[in-house]
Amino acid sequence: MKRYHHSLVTKMFSVKAEKTLRLILLAIFAAAVIGMVVPKDGSLLPHMRSVQQLWIIGHILVFFSGCFLLYWFFPWLAKWPLYEQLLLILSATLLISIAIEGIQAFIPGRFASLKDIAANLAGSMAAISLKNLRRRRTLPLHIATACVLVFFFWPMLRSLTDEAIAYYQFPLLAGFQTPFEETRFRGDPGRLEITDQRAYYGNRSLRVNLGTETYSGFSLAYMPGNWQGYSYLKVAFYNPQPREVTITNRIHDKAHGKSGKMLYEDRFNRRFTLQPEKWTMLEISLADVKTAPQNRKMGMTSINNIGFFVTREPEPLTLYIDAIRLE
Repeated sequence: MKRYHHSLVTKMFSVKAEKTLRLILLAIFAAAVIGMVVPKDGSLLPHMRSVQQLWIIGHILVFFSGCFLLYWFFPWLAKWPLYEQLLLILSATLLISIAIEGIQAFIPGRFASLKDIAANLAGSMAAISLKNLRRRRTLPLHIATACVLVFFFWPMLRSLTDEAIAYYQFPLLAGFQTPFEETRFRGDPGRLEITDQRAYYGNRSLRVNLGTETYSGFSLAYMPGNWQGYSYLKVAFYNPQPREVTITNRIHDKAHGKSGKMLYEDRFNRRFTLQPEKWTMLEISLADVKTAPQNRKMGMTSINNIGFFVTREPEPLTLYIDAIRLE
């Protein structure tokens, strides 16, 4: 009798715990979905690639948990044929995702994204795969799911790796001797490429292809931003053209980016002449950078962008950059 009573109490406790867990997951899922459609202040996010990419992973996790909740509340769904589960759940995920992205298009700081929709579908797909793990003839689903998850998780893992390398290398900001360093830069697709054709030191540099637009350039946007205690920023450029090239350097801090105005007089700006067919070492005084904004001091502990651009070039040109470091 005591054993039966103990078993009954244990079962009741288990049922109650399961219901509580369902409610907690449901609350988290609802909060996450609401969070997708409220105004977003991007300035609150750390200036790191991995954190920005974590947003996409969040979409996967939200719809993964949402799909599991669906199986939890409707256990008979798991008994359906696999193709019916896929059709119902992925169709529902797609409709919900389109609705969310449609709402986001009208919310400040938000925008509709096909990549977010794809991540939502990946989350639901992962849940279906896991729920049907023991079923026979589901290997194609598991392989497809694994490939999709690798596609979404790889950019974050790559960024985490390079962020760790960047902090280890500091005060070298980029030397192009390690994998993934080109992901520290922003520029038009196809214009930035690490190459072994030229090198100021080591055996590689970054090749930059610039166009004839009014302003054509690139920037180092992901790097350690605390420059306090250093005196100079040095950058090596190789100009393969048989003529001089004038390039403009701009540097700004987090406060400049948060203002949303991006005013010329609120950042450091300076032009340099690159000599033809040779390496030119640019040396920039950080004392000048600090005093560059007209109405304030540059935040030397929160530098978050080093840009270079050319202006109205008569024809496309190629430059090589290497050895970006603080001294």
